[in-house]
Amino acid sequence: MFTDDAALDFHPVWSPDEQSLVFDSKRNQKIAIWELRLSENKPRLLIGSDAGMCFAASFSPDSTKIAYTKTLFFDPNWWVYYITPPVKNIRPEQFQIVLRTIETGEDKILTFGMIPAFSPDGKKIAYSSFNGSDWDLWVMTLSSGNKLRLTQSGDNDFYPSWSPDGQWIAFCRENPINSSSDIWVVRSDGSSLMSLTDTKNHNESAPFWTADGIYIDTDSGENTPYDIALIPPEILPTTLSTAENQNCLLYTSDAAD
Repeated sequence: MFTDDAALDFHPVWSPDEQSLVFDSKRNQKIAIWELRLSENKPRLLIGSDAGMCFAASFSPDSTKIAYTKTLFFDPNWWVYYITPPVKNIRPEQFQIVLRTIETGEDKILTFGMIPAFSPDGKKIAYSSFNGSDWDLWVMTLSSGNKLRLTQSGDNDFYPSWSPDGQWIAFCRENPINSSSDIWVVRSDGSSLMSLTDTKNHNESAPFWTADGIYIDTDSGENTPYDIALIPPEILPTTLSTAENQNCLLYTSDAAD
């Protein structure tokens, strides 16, 4: 166990060198990003805000930068945003994607949005942006600032995770009417959008794409603990390489049953 105190800690992310762990935490009545070095036994404040919240950190592959979400308001239930993005009484500009240079502590606001994810080569960031009614998936090229909208579905598309080769992005798509959610993938240029899950008894969220496959959370919606499921790699590479411009269903079992 890395932390064992009264604070609510969420969304842990390893540094690329695996020597430290950064995470969201509600401590001292603030929502901020904290760091725990493996050589130490107490976390330290890494990124915070006096007037809002900081959460959802993503390391650049070379460990020199962190992209994160900064909001202009406080919500003690911020952790719900990883499951159900807010759509009521908010404005796009209240959510900012910020780039922190670790060595200098300098921050640069990149765009409006939340839950950023660095591409494997560190040249792009995927994120979600609120369009006034729901959340769409976008990609920004850091060198130019050019932005590309990947989805525009009327649902909430959020929580991106890049494939190891940088060609695909997995994300969660939530139906804002019934709050059901599934895992989808799209190429990083916006093509070949397809569904990976379509389970009747569970909601899937929080994709994490590794060489092992895509790890996901699965939940029955009945106040039971979340389970971790895996969409295995032997399914993903073969199907994705031949499923151009199709809406392919790759994973349908209710893994938590």
